[in-house]
Amino acid sequence: MSRYAWIFALSCLVFTLAGCGKTPQANGPTVVWEGTVTIQGKPLPENLKEAYIQVRPANSQKTGQANPTQATIQKGKYRLEQVPRGEVLVHFFLTEWTGKKVKDVTGQEFDDTRNLVPKSKRAGIPFQANEDNRKLNFDL
Repeated sequence: MSRYAWIFALSCLVFTLAGCGKTPQANGPTVVWEGTVTIQGKPLPENLKEAYIQVRPANSQKTGQANPTQATIQKGKYRLEQVPRGEVLVHFFLTEWTGKKVKDVTGQEFDDTRNLVPKSKRAGIPFQANEDNRKLNFDL
């Protein structure tokens, strides 16, 4: 598993634990989103190692919203079935294999990847999820 996959898994765990004590309702209101993801108007590269979209409530302490959701982006397209209704943050995880192998501090070798999400979008994109949207496209 690449280092970005570990970072993604760890961030999911942190988002889950961040609201301890005030857990959002698992059955809170949701909407459906689907669309495409591009980078500066261009299609995503075909050699992506990982491509995910994740949507979580903007305020993890707020009760009444559904839990975070995520989906794989395949060939630039995504579909999210249970987007929490209300204020959300949209996160993208797009990593591309560089073609190189690198070693970590323990000497374990793994595929070197680079993050394709622009720095300005890495903290998440604030969005208002009010209704189903079958043509919600994101250009990063």
